[in-house]
Amino acid sequence: METSNTTDTTRRKPTENEALFWREAFVCAFLQISRSTLRRLIAAREFPTPVKLSASCIAFPVAEVREWAAKRMASRDTPGQAA
Repeated sequence: METSNTTDTTRRKPTENEALFWREAFVCAFLQISRSTLRRLIAAREFPTPVKLSASCIAFPVAEVREWAAKRMASRDTPGQAA
């Protein structure tokens, strides 16, 4: 019997670095902000808009969340820039 060295990604949850989308709870934990703060940022168009994956599932593109966080960190070092 031959065994495969490849990992079966259909049977395990992707890691943080492999995922394309993060659910709201994970985004809040990653950024260390509350759900209400996240929703306020979205309503003010200061945070990436979530993607509707199904009728009852929204998620955020990982790349956009990471980019937003990087911009926030860069803005703290720029005098006169609002966060």
